[in-house]
Amino acid sequence: MAHGYVGPIGADVNVGLLAVVGEGMRGFSGLAGRIFAAISRDDVNIIAIAQGSSELTISIVVRLDGLETAVRAVHAECHCRRQRSDLA
Repeated sequence: MAHGYVGPIGADVNVGLLAVVGEGMRGFSGLAGRIFAAISRDDVNIIAIAQGSSELTISIVVRLDGLETAVRAVHAECHCRRQRSDLA
């Protein structure tokens, strides 16, 4: 840090992480694009994305005030029909 190569580390508490996880995701062509498009259609901006080498998880960072909307968009796109009581 003394040389100016690296700045101070900060944290943003106004973001949330959405993880899409499933064994069926491996090798499923186009799934990431469908998920990103669904979130964007609901006017939630995606800040960052990451996918592990196992292809079982896609992690998506969004603003905290759009997190619930993003979760609902992914559920709708992936045809998840869990009721609220199932998520508790």
